[in-house]
Amino acid sequence: LPLTRDEMADYLGLTLETVSRQISALKRDGVITLEGNRHVSIPDLDRLLEEAGDDSDGGMLV
Repeated sequence: LPLTRDEMADYLGLTLETVSRQISALKRDGVITLEGNRHVSIPDLDRLLEEAGDDSDGGMLV
């Protein structure tokens, strides 16, 4: 799904700066890789779920 950071921020109700900071942190920590302006790769989905909070049981994230 091609989205700019600005479009992501708008969709999520966040500021562009917040989205940019989080993307940079995920990239720095090796959770995601960026390929070009609109391509994000997730080399380790389990690690991303750990970072985001895994809601696999349908319960509240804490």
